[in-house]
Amino acid sequence: LGEASKADILVYNTCSIREKAENKVYSALGSQAKRKRQHMGDLKIIVAGCVAQQEGQQLLRRVPEVDIVMGPQHANRISQLLEQNRDGE
Repeated sequence: LGEASKADILVYNTCSIREKAENKVYSALGSQAKRKRQHMGDLKIIVAGCVAQQEGQQLLRRVPEVDIVMGPQHANRISQLLEQNRDGE
């Protein structure tokens, strides 16, 4: 997590097979969401993978600081999705 505190873009690649995966994702997102609020949104947060796909809109409601939620099928589109997010699409 030391390096995460310096990142401009964070990608949490999640797996719902892991025990308590959802809780771990929300826990990790909590500190980064706080960091994003304090730095006026310079940080981009992406949640990818199975948990992201399962949680979808609920994840965005619980942690509105998340910029992109995407299932595993979109992993090859991260740069495109970041551009769309930056452009407000």
